[in-house]
Formats: sequence, C-alpha cells, structure tokens
Amino acid sequence: MVKALIEDAVGSGCRRALACETLEISLRTYQRWTREGNAGKEDGRKNASRVAPANKLSDEERMRILALVNSAEFASQPPSQIVPTLVDRGEYLASESTFYRVLKTANQNVRRGRTKAPKRRVLTTHRADSPNQVWCWDITWLPSTVKGRFFYWYMVKDVYSRKLVANEVHEVECAEHACELLRKGCLREHTAGRPLVLHTLAAFAAVPRICQTAIVVASDDEFFQSHFASFLIADCGGPTRASSVFNGLVFLLQCGAEPDDWVLVHDAARCLITPAQINALIDACAGDAVGGLLAHKLPDTLKSEVGGRVAATLERSDKWLAQTPQMFRLGALIEALQQAGDQVTDESSAMEQMGLQPLLVPGSAQNFKVTYPEDFALAEAVLNARIMLRHRP
Repeated sequence: MVKALIEDAVGSGCRRALACETLEISLRTYQRWTREGNAGKEDGRKNASRVAPANKLSDEERMRILALVNSAEFASQPPSQIVPTLVDRGEYLASESTFYRVLKTANQNVRRGRTKAPKRRVLTTHRADSPNQVWCWDITWLPSTVKGRFFYWYMVKDVYSRKLVANEVHEVECAEHACELLRKGCLREHTAGRPLVLHTLAAFAAVPRICQTAIVVASDDEFFQSHFASFLIADCGGPTRASSVFNGLVFLLQCGAEPDDWVLVHDAARCLITPAQINALIDACAGDAVGGLLAHKLPDTLKSEVGGRVAATLERSDKWLAQTPQMFRLGALIEALQQAGDQVTDESSAMEQMGLQPLLVPGSAQNFKVTYPEDFALAEAVLNARIMLRHRP
C-alpha cells in the first residue's frame, strides 16, 4: 500500500523524495523496498500494521501459560527451569523466550511466588575520631620461597592511626584463624574492657528465671540513667550498704513486687559471678524456708591478732567467706533490715539477728569483691581467661 501511495503521488507530479518524507521513510528505504528481490515487501515500518504470524499465541494459550507459571509447582521458578521440566514430561507450550514475553506483558517477569521485592538498605558508615574505634581486617596472599606456593597473611589495622594492631601468617585460610587474631588484638589493645557492672549485669541477664533487675544508684548518677533502659534504675542509694539495699527493696514494692517474692541482692563489684552460680543459689534456696547466700569455705589458716602479733590460731573448719548474691523473701528482708539498722554489712547478718539461719550454698573463689587496686588486674586476668576458653576450638 505504501508503494501504491508513493507511485500515485509521483504520477500526480509530486517528487518521490517529498512523498517518502510525508510517509516518514527515506528515499533510500523506498528504493531498497522496490529493488529486485523485494517485490513482495509492501511496508517495512515498525509501526505498520501487519498480518499476524501463523504461530502467534492465542489468548487462551497465553492464559494457560500464566496459569502454569503461577501454579504452586512453578510459582518460584523462572522459565529457564519451567520449560525443561515440561519437556521432560513430554509437554511443550512455548519456548523460553515466549514464556518471558508473556510474563513481561503481564508484568510478572520480576517477582512471583515466594520471591520478595528488593529492599533498599542504607549502607552502614563508621567514623573514627581516635584510635581503637574502627578496625578493618583482611587476608591476602604472601609469596613463599617456593614458586607457586603462597601463605595467608591475616592482618587487623586501626583505621584512625593506621597501626597494624595484629597480624599472623598461616598456611590455610579459615574463619577460626581470623577470629583468634581479632581476639588477640582486642586483648592487646584492651578494647574488650567494660565497666565492672556490665559484666555483673550480663551474668544476671543470662538467667531467664530472674523476672527483673533493679540497679540502686545515687540520686545524681547519670551513667546508668542514660545507658540502661532495659533495667529498673532506683536512684535512691543511701550512705551505707544496708540503707541502699533497704531503699532498693522498697523501690521494688512500689514497682509491683510482692512481699513473698524472692529477691537476690548482689554487690556490683563482684563482677566475676557466673549464671551457673546464680542458678545454683536459686535451686538451693527455692524450697528453703529462710533463704541463703553464696559462700566460700575458708581455705587459709585463720589467725587472731593483738598488737600486730599473732594471739591465737582459730579453728577454720566451720568458717565461711560470705559472698553475694544473697537470696531471701522480699518482705522478710525488709523487716530484718529495719530491725538491724545500718550497721550490718550483708543481708544474712540482718536475717541472723532475727534468729534465722540462712542456708550456705558453696560458691567460688573467683567470686571475690573487687576492692583494692590489685584486684582489678586479677579480675581482668580471669575475664580474659574466660574469653580464651570460649573461643578455644
């Protein structure tokens, strides 16, 4: 039809080039269509109306393809897997490219079945203003003296100071070597250190039977108020240990605790307490009428002193070192502390003054109270040793 229109226009006196331009084709294109060998080519434009090919899919066949790809069996598979599966069964609906074209037309060529839409994730950015804030690490090949053989160089580098924090050479590449190297770097740079109370709270948080933990602090304390939203903060600390414990117990009553509830009182400075020791105390005292405390049987010889000299050697077989936590009923402990006053140094002493005999539950020598400067070094050594045991293969 295009050829007929152009020839009609030329016969009427129009220039062939202007007729081709009106139909949005070039003169060269028209010449290519009319040259020998292309006699049957009427209209080659992309937007031209053409006769549908004999093998074009019908609407029923397209709906059958869409139903198939959305079935439970094939909903999560691409056409590159669906078509071979059908062929293995002796079935053929269409080619893979036809499947893709049908899916594209139906806007189903992106997500079907269990496939989820992609999520836009914000890249995490770390900024270092001083050493030991951000580290980077890598594993690279290290040439050996033998041609073609390489070792693996593990390295940890501080981003701010560019200091090589730790590095080791191994014959194989594995995650265990990288984990051990990072642990050594943390110990060497003292980045694994945390406030003592964090180690204490971590131990109690690992005991699911404890319903809630309250921290008794001074009224002007700001550290706990801003860092421990998951714990109850009782800013009612008193001038003595006994008054702080008493105020904390009253605080628990105000928060909804009952007088018959068990309460465990612990010194935050005993940072080496373990979940196993806490569970042992709960198991031993849960069925006891009074309650009890962790204690360590005295291992050393005990002396009494007069004027700086030994006055006598005391019998040690019945001597125990009182530790914490100490576990008693909330109401009974409040009553005992009210009667005992501020002079008692632990909760068991207050209960004893009421004529009760708390249960002694064997503890551990490591559950000591960090009091003197040298105690910090010992506590750090114990914590580092525990870290090494946890990461030992």
